[in-house]
Amino acid sequence: MKIFLPVFLLLLFSHEPLIAQRTCGSILNLDSIEKHDPTRFQRILQVEEHLERFMNIYKNKGIRSTPTVINIPVVVHVLHNGEPVGTGRNISMAQIESQIDVLNEDFRRLNPDATNTPVEFQSIAADVGIEFFLACVDPDGDPTNGVVRTLTTNTVFNSHLDDIKFTSLGGSNAWPTDRYLNIWVGGTIEDQYGNELLGYAQFPDQFATKPNTDGVVIRTVSFGRTGNVASPFDEGRTTTHEVGHWLDLRHIWGGWLRL
Repeated sequence: MKIFLPVFLLLLFSHEPLIAQRTCGSILNLDSIEKHDPTRFQRILQVEEHLERFMNIYKNKGIRSTPTVINIPVVVHVLHNGEPVGTGRNISMAQIESQIDVLNEDFRRLNPDATNTPVEFQSIAADVGIEFFLACVDPDGDPTNGVVRTLTTNTVFNSHLDDIKFTSLGGSNAWPTDRYLNIWVGGTIEDQYGNELLGYAQFPDQFATKPNTDGVVIRTVSFGRTGNVASPFDEGRTTTHEVGHWLDLRHIWGGWLRL
């Protein structure tokens, strides 16, 4: 796995419209966390220290990558309101597969617009050695296509409630998060103030206390690059953005909000 993930995220976001950053719900307010949840604050620091040690080991050895590609199984939870498969919120398999394709292009640096990498970063822009695939075996060991379609009466999901991640709240329960990347796709996603979001992700430091909500949430029309997608967020980059956060990557301005 490449050690230049933060640079990868910076380069990726440099090509996204600013509005995509403004409507991403994945922001860490360190001042607030340090004041109100010091235990979590310490976990954040521990994660960063671990990553720093890992990166330094490779840097000191002059190694930029390992020969092994990391493969991550994905389950996509599609929340719909009863539409036939392939229409409305009940998105098609082609739309889902297009998103997996985008993830693999971006994380392996096979994306066609890699040629747009700013000159300043061309020497370090890298294939980060991560690939994603739709799960072919479910938690019970049975065959699956990696997609869970769930009928709900909810048309709006709230990031501060994580309601899209629980069947009891009109969402869909996560598959074991230590074995799968869970991606939830739903109609409208809002923050606690009622602002619409393109998506949001849970950072790694929260896995210890919130394992059942680990994963990524994406608005239906921002997921994938074909089918029910809406310009300018019809290139699958919202999911790449949020999966980056899921891997502990930060926004180009630092990603940790200090007020």
